[in-house]
Parts: sequence; C-alpha cells; structure tokens
Amino acid sequence: MPVASLPGRHGVGTFGHETYHFIDLAAKAGFSIWQILPLNPLGYGNSPYQSYSSYAMDSLYISLDILEEQGLLKRRVPSFHRRRSRIAYEDIRDYKESYLREAYRNFVPDHAFGVFAFQEWARNYAIFMTFKQLNHGICWNEWKPEFRDQPIENQVPLKQYEDEILYQVFIQYELFLQWRNLKQYANDHGIEIMGDLPFYVGLDSADVWASRKNFLLDAKGQAKFIAGVPPDYFSATGQRWGKPNLQLGLYEKGSF
Repeated sequence: MPVASLPGRHGVGTFGHETYHFIDLAAKAGFSIWQILPLNPLGYGNSPYQSYSSYAMDSLYISLDILEEQGLLKRRVPSFHRRRSRIAYEDIRDYKESYLREAYRNFVPDHAFGVFAFQEWARNYAIFMTFKQLNHGICWNEWKPEFRDQPIENQVPLKQYEDEILYQVFIQYELFLQWRNLKQYANDHGIEIMGDLPFYVGLDSADVWASRKNFLLDAKGQAKFIAGVPPDYFSATGQRWGKPNLQLGLYEKGSF
C-alpha cells in the first residue's frame, strides 16, 4: 500500500493521522508487514523510480495537520481534493506550497535542525532543488553552465539563495520527523515496514549532479551509457530506463 494511495484531507496520503489509523486497522487485522513504494521525490512522470534524490523524501507526504499541531501553521487548513479517487499531483503541490512556506517562516531552527542541515546530502539536495527552480525545472545538464557546474567550479555565490536553500532543508527535516514518528508507531504496533528502492540513481538527480565523477557522463553531463533490459516476455523491444551507469574502473579499461 503506497503512502500516497492512503486517504488524506488534502488529496494524497501523508504521514498524518489517516495513516496512523491505517496502521491501527492493519494491526487489528493481524498484519505484520506493510510494504510501501519509494518515498523519494517524484521525478519524471510522477514516478518514484525517476527520483530527484536517493536520500530525500517528497514534500507531498508532509501532513499539514501535524504542522498545525506543532504551532507552525496559525490557521486551520481546509480540505482539498479529499474525495478524489486519483492524485492530482500538481494541484496538490500548488495548494500545499503556501502552507509549507508559512510553516517555514514560523519555524525557529534549533540544534537538531542544525545537525540535520549539516549532512552533505541535505545540503546538496537543497541547492539542487533551488537551482532547478531557477532553471525552470529542466534537467540539470541543460541548466546555465554556472549552475550546471557548481559542484565542480563553485562559481555561484550561494548567499543570495540562502533562504530558499534553508526552506528546502526545512522540508526534509519535517519529513524526517514525521516519518520517524510514524514508523515508530507502526513498529510499536507490531508492524514492520518493507521499503523499496529504484535499481539505479536517476540522471536528473542531486546525486548525479553533485557527484558526476561517479557516473559515465560526458563533459556536459549527458549519459554515455544508460541502463535498461533486453527484449523479454514483458516487452518485445526491451526497456530503456535512461539512468546513467556507474563509473567502474574495469568498465573504463575495456575489461568487460
């Protein structure tokens, strides 16, 4: 049962109260394992397997109700798309955005937040998403050169984007707290959570952008080799996944 597919007051399943209720029902019914899809930020086609990060989570899963209970929202958030049978991803993102930014403005950073923000992946992801907005959402290898090559050249002064970068870190911090509490609740009720991960890191991701030396890319960030599978019973022509291959010494030396 993907988290997003659970009921939610704002058109998508979250780490909020409805999901706690789902855990109660699952425990009462005698289940001991809850299998979910990846929680990473949804990329191309709203797919969890084309994610913008292998570490981060998608802001869709933040419960606005819990933010209100924390005192980060000073107003009751009305329901939105509550009865829809399908997730209207862009509508929901647009609806939640103003509330998430209000919560950020009301948030007072503490030591725990500082420790969280100091993690390399959190910083890289926050900068990546900030730059992605500045470049109209296109793939990083099509950004203006100074943004594209920031991890290598370090040409862009980040001070001017500090507030947006911290906002992106705040989103991940709240997701971490809400998910940690939800997972602990499930474990306390005898339910383990079986996760899922993509086979490969997506090309349009903070992971590849910040560590391109680890992948088979050309000078402009285009993949030299990509992952896929040959024809089989599922697909007569095979599948082209578009994900870059890792940089392996043996492969570079032509030993395969």
